Amino acid sequence: MAAKDQRRQFEDIVARLTADDPDFAETMRAGRSSLSTAARVTLAVAGAIVWGLLSVLMVAWRTPGVILTIAVVLVTLAVAITRERRNQRL
Repeated sequence: MAAKDQRRQFEDIVARLTADDPDFAETMRAGRSSLSTAARVTLAVAGAIVWGLLSVLMVAWRTPGVILTIAVVLVTLAVAITRERRNQRL
């Protein structure tokens, strides 16, 4: 019962904030990810598989494997930073 009351209070607060500040509502909508839950899970599983394969390559290939892993991590970071900056501008 308490959880329902807290949820109702939260929704009331959000409704008042939205009414008082229309920019707040826009910020809330912009902050949500465009990815569905299934897409997020798929992306997480794919990332885990790639990370596991890169770990094996680091052991098997030694220096080239480490260099490849570093390159993949740097590219992933660059993409994430670029997306975050683009989302902040919108």
